[in-house]
Amino acid sequence: MKELPNMEEIWSNESPPELSNLRSLQVMLCKSLSKVINFGSLVKLHKLHYLCIRDCNSVQEIFDLDRPNANGDVKTLSSELTTLELYNLGSLRCIWNKNHCGRVSFLHLERLEAHVCPNLKFMFFPSMVKSLGQLRDLSVKHCNKMEAIIMEELGLETSKTMVFPMLTNLNLQHLESLMCFSRGKHFSLAIQMVTFFSSNEKLMTGSREARSQDHIKSSSNALFCQQVVLPSLETLNITGLDNIEMIWDNQVAANSFPKLKSLFVDKCNKVVTVVPSSILGQLLCLESLKANTCGSLEVVFELRPLNSIDGPQVAVPLKKLMVSRLPKLKCVWKKELTHQVNFQCLHSISVFDCKSLTSLFPASIAKDLVQLEELEINGCGIMELIEKEEGLVPTFDFPKLTSLKLKHLTELKCIYTETHVLHWPTLKTLQVYDCNKLEIFALQLENEMLLHKQPLLLIEKVRPEIICVCFDGEYLK
Repeated sequence: MKELPNMEEIWSNESPPELSNLRSLQVMLCKSLSKVINFGSLVKLHKLHYLCIRDCNSVQEIFDLDRPNANGDVKTLSSELTTLELYNLGSLRCIWNKNHCGRVSFLHLERLEAHVCPNLKFMFFPSMVKSLGQLRDLSVKHCNKMEAIIMEELGLETSKTMVFPMLTNLNLQHLESLMCFSRGKHFSLAIQMVTFFSSNEKLMTGSREARSQDHIKSSSNALFCQQVVLPSLETLNITGLDNIEMIWDNQVAANSFPKLKSLFVDKCNKVVTVVPSSILGQLLCLESLKANTCGSLEVVFELRPLNSIDGPQVAVPLKKLMVSRLPKLKCVWKKELTHQVNFQCLHSISVFDCKSLTSLFPASIAKDLVQLEELEINGCGIMELIEKEEGLVPTFDFPKLTSLKLKHLTELKCIYTETHVLHWPTLKTLQVYDCNKLEIFALQLENEMLLHKQPLLLIEKVRPEIICVCFDGEYLK
């Protein structure tokens, strides 16, 4: 259906029985339409698999789930809808107006997209989550008034946990009012507790004060909390969520995010830390992490003390790390207790335009990068690549590094400020541009350069396999 400007309703009580075979419905540019499917028509459309509503400026709700003259003994209506697409619906206030007692289920729904719905405040009621067991792809973009993905129903108790067992891809972009993924009584209680603790902050001492601060941090605007369980999520894209202060709070459900492979964080200007220590041990499959243009971001990986200082290391399977345009970034890896965590699988690291970053690696992290193949740093305030660590003369071995690019690092003086041993036997491409304080070549190590000017390469060790060296725009091959 397209461009029917006078159509206010699609269905009537006398709709033909042939509707029961309808599998696909698209409605576009019907400017007078206010509702799409009521309970009666949904009964007839039980075979509908695909529904797309686009550019209908008067539509206020998609499903009217109120059943007239409903008795207490009501069977659940199961819809076969697999794909729901909602685009550019300026008046849309809710997708489903009611779902009391779960009279309608969407057990087959696999993909849901809501893009450019500026008045839509939430996606689901908590009572609906159980019927979304097949939902795999959820994409919500440019919904300015979206406060939460799940919003509690008035007068109904909310389950302690809400599980999306099959949700694989989650894409949340430009939701400037979003406060959290799930919002209900626990959210209101958290705000009240934060207010109480804040007003009595001066009265707290010792362990009580520490506990209150942990509670305040856990109760701030975190996207995910322990009430939401996402055991199958593989890709998470969050962009333009300016009310979110934390991606995860300190009490994430134990069985959430074990399959997360890709994390992309962009333009979230209140986020200070990307990966806190509380979630690090659950990211068993994380392979790619990108963080861009977050104005308050200070730390990528926060490595606080784990359960036991002498316990086994946490092996993070990360392969690709890219951070860019983070003006307040102080460290990629927070130095505290980095010996408990290793990143041996890292293949590629790119860091761009991070002016507050003065060093890249803690020494304990650098020693583990045995799989690193590509390293590029551009436009940062870095003074040394590897942060100084007390102890014996360290050895930094990068056996698989083939490409090293250092550009516009005007403060970079050295790889490491103390005496060290450095190996990169497979290096093929070296680019150095606008790094005027960095010593690149030397014929031999002299005593006075051991501490501060140990060069990148010794002339006698430069291998013929290095195919390209660039110094301030001039290439040597």
